[in-house]
Amino acid sequence: MADMTSTIKAKSDQLNAGDILAGPVTVRVTGVDVRGGDQPVSIHTEGDLQPYKPCLSMRRVLAKLWGGETDLWIGKHMVLFNDPTVIWAGKPEGGIRISQMEGLNKKEEVTVRASKRAVTKYLIDPLVIQQAQPETPPPTFETIKELMNNCNDANGMAAYGDLIKEHAKTFTADQMSFLRQHYKDCLEIINQ
Repeated sequence: MADMTSTIKAKSDQLNAGDILAGPVTVRVTGVDVRGGDQPVSIHTEGDLQPYKPCLSMRRVLAKLWGGETDLWIGKHMVLFNDPTVIWAGKPEGGIRISQMEGLNKKEEVTVRASKRAVTKYLIDPLVIQQAQPETPPPTFETIKELMNNCNDANGMAAYGDLIKEHAKTFTADQMSFLRQHYKDCLEIINQ
């Protein structure tokens, strides 16, 4: 199946609300630049996204929940979404908002001044990122042989038989032949 979302991205030096029309996107912060100007913060993320340049309200949310030291943001994840109700030049044009942030223990409410007359509350949910578990290497020939030597019940031996079958491709033909015979010998001793 082809993913066409890359074809709807704006030709721009930053992530735009229109770039995430297909749905929320989870990003991992890899760097943050702070400069002057209208958009003083550029958040760089993993992947092929342009830098996210948060508006004043979202900068306030980030500062409140992750702190003002941007070096501490690196490695953290957040979820960005397109909020179509964001007003630009008096019209609802849409804008990027944050819905979830890593490192929170509970849902957080952040109140920020949206204009001279309006205050807005943002609810930010905690984001839990599942770390990939390292793959367990297959047991070695010596390990299985030793486990069978120390086993003294039929159920345990059956589990080692399943283990041998599961990892058969990791052993040579001679090792498999030995393990099969050793399995039978150990079962015979247990059943006496």
